[in-house]
Amino acid sequence: MGSGCTGGTQRAGLHATGLDKGENQAGGQTLMFPRQLPLDYRWPDNFSLSHYQDVAEPPLLPLVQAQAEGTSEDMLLYLWGAEDTGKSFLLQAAAQHASDQGRAVMYLPVPELLQWSPDVLDGLETLDLLCIDDIQALSDDSVDPRWPEAFFNLFNRARDAGKCWLVSADRTPRELEVPLADLVSRLQWGVVRQVPRLDESSMFRFWADRARDRGIVLDEDVQQFVMRRAERNLPALMRLLDELDEESLVEKRRITVPFIKKVTGW
Repeated sequence: MGSGCTGGTQRAGLHATGLDKGENQAGGQTLMFPRQLPLDYRWPDNFSLSHYQDVAEPPLLPLVQAQAEGTSEDMLLYLWGAEDTGKSFLLQAAAQHASDQGRAVMYLPVPELLQWSPDVLDGLETLDLLCIDDIQALSDDSVDPRWPEAFFNLFNRARDAGKCWLVSADRTPRELEVPLADLVSRLQWGVVRQVPRLDESSMFRFWADRARDRGIVLDEDVQQFVMRRAERNLPALMRLLDELDEESLVEKRRITVPFIKKVTGW
C-alpha cells in the first residue's frame, strides 16, 4: 500500500543530518532545506552496499539499493532482525549510496534522537531518503508520547512528497509496542523483510574485507586468532576493528597476534 518514492526531486547528497538553513541551487531549481538540527549523526565514508554483495541474502540487497536510489515502487522498506545482524551498517551503507547518487539523505538512530524534542523532525519530508535505525526504541514506556505522533506526521508528509524511508527494527511492525496504532499501521504499508544472521565464515570475511578497506593487512594467523576469540556478532567485530585500528595508529604498530592480546587482554 502507499505511493512509491520514485517521484522526488533529486538533491545534492548530504553526508550528515545537520543541514544549513537556507537555499541550495540544484538542477536549476531553488531548494529549501530544513533548519539546522541539534544533532550530527554521521556514517563512515568507506561503507558501501558493494560490501554486502557476498554476504547479504540475494533478494535483500536489490531492495535496499532501489530504496537508496529512489527507484522503488514502495515508499517504505522495513528491515527487521536481531541486534547482531548488522542492520545499522546496512542502513549506513544505503545512506552513503544515496549520497553518492546525489540524493539528500539523513541517517537517524532513534535511541539517540530521543534526547531531543520531536520538533527536530520538522521539515525532514523534503529529504529524498531517511534511514531510520532502531525504531523499536519508540516502544519504551519512558518515551515522550509526542515522538510517535511526530514520526506518524512525518511519514504522511514524506509519502505525500514522494520520498523514501528505509527503517530498521529488532522486530516486525506488528510486534512493535508503540503507543500509536496509526504509526504501526503505516510501518506495515511498505515492504517488510527480515535481515538474517550472517554465518560465521561470512561474518569474518566481511570483517577482514572492512579491515582491508582501511589499509590494514591481516595475516592468516591474526584472522584465525580473532575467529577463535572474538564475539560472534558483527557490531562487536566492528568495534574490535575500530579499537585495533586506533591503537595501531597511536602506537605505530602492525596488527599482530601479540598486539591484539595486548589491546584486548585475551
